[in-house]
Formats: sequence, structure tokens, C-alpha cells
Amino acid sequence: MKTMMIFDQLVNLHRERHRHFRLDPSRVDHGFAAQTNSVPIAMEEVPDAALFYPCVFIEREGTHAMTALLGLRAQHNLFVGPDRQWVADTYVPAHVRRYPFALAETPTPDNFLICLDEGCAGLNDTEGQALFLDDGAEGPLLAEVRTFLLNLHQAFQRSTAWCNEVAELGLLTPRTLSWTDHQGAAQELSGFLAIDEERLRALPPEVTQRWMSTGLMAVAWAHLLSLGHARTLAARQKLADTAAPAPAAQ
Repeated sequence: MKTMMIFDQLVNLHRERHRHFRLDPSRVDHGFAAQTNSVPIAMEEVPDAALFYPCVFIEREGTHAMTALLGLRAQHNLFVGPDRQWVADTYVPAHVRRYPFALAETPTPDNFLICLDEGCAGLNDTEGQALFLDDGAEGPLLAEVRTFLLNLHQAFQRSTAWCNEVAELGLLTPRTLSWTDHQGAAQELSGFLAIDEERLRALPPEVTQRWMSTGLMAVAWAHLLSLGHARTLAARQKLADTAAPAPAAQ
């Protein structure tokens, strides 16, 4: 069963258990993400992600975050093709690029554990980059992975803070994505939020100035522009349904 949307066998990285593991990227495709129709994105990613996907807000237990919509049906990613590869020349979210690794928090502040999906096809004991050196120390690959994961964690923390501010300012409003499937039937995807453009324009001057000077206003407008990709998703979904009918929208 997948956890955190893309992992099958996520375990804590262990110096002895994984001592002889190597990672061969040539054996890793994007099939692990084929059954998720959205992924979390950090606000720094929005300008790039907004060129290809609707980037929307979601609310879970009082906390707000951003996500990129990758499909209109449950468990159907329109950007992973039959070859199990991400559609060429499109932005691949960092949440996907980190695979097969993840970061887990511990009870100790600022202490994190690297986790590994043992189900990743690229893991073996003969080909690729070694996770650990002969003396048991972390190899260069794990050093790069640790830096990437920590930077991503910090980016998501900054994003959560901003998304919560957006909500506290009363800018968010529920949105529904309406589309017509390949048989002409009306379909809807709901459960997400978007910034109200009029409310955004009416922000207090001090907030507008701060957002302008820090680049946050550009993120807000990129989010709004990204909503136009709903038409792109609908077109992709029609093609996919024509080729192989998918379950009804949920």
C-alpha cells in the first residue's frame, strides 16, 4: 500500500541494513507517481509549476498548503505516460524528484531521519551509486540527498506559513473545476481553494508592498494564471479516456 502518495515500502535508512545498497537512476521510472492526481508543491516552485499545472490551495486540519493538480480522476496522473515516464519538457515537482527518499521528523527538534522506499526498482547491490562507503560513512549521493531533503523541508515550512497567511487575510475561496468528458457528460472536481482576484487587489498597502518586495505577489499571480490549465487537464483527460476509459470521477 502506498504511503505519502508515492512510496510502497518506506523505511528508515539504516547503516547496516542498507550498507551495500546502490541506486541506479537508469532503472527508476515515474511509475511510482502514476496513481496520484496531485502532489504538494512549495511556493518557490509555483512560477515553474504554473506553466503546466493548476496550482491550488488545500486545507487540512486548519493548515493550508499548495498542490499541483496532475489529473481530474482519482488515482490517475495525466503526466505519467504508458512508458511510465513523466511527460517530456514539463516541470517535475520536487516532491516527485526526491524519490526514492523522504525525510522524517523525530521528537528531537531539528533532527531528521532519511527514509528510503525499498520497493524502488533502481535499488540493487551491484550497479549505480553506493549509499554508504566501505567504512560505513554516508556516500556522496546520500550527502546530496540529505541537502536536497532538508532544503525541501524548509521550503515547505515557508510555504505553509505563507499559505496560512493567505487564508488569514481572507483571500481564499472554494473553487470547482468543471469539465466535459469524452462522452459529453459534465464532470466536476472540487475540494480545493483559490485566491479571489478582487480580494488580492484590495490587500492593505503594507501587505502588498511586503509581498512585492519578497516575490510573494508573483507567486500569488502565478497561482491565478495557472488555473487556466484546467482546460489543458480536461483535454488530456479526454484523450486518456478515449484510449482507455477510467473510473468515474470522485
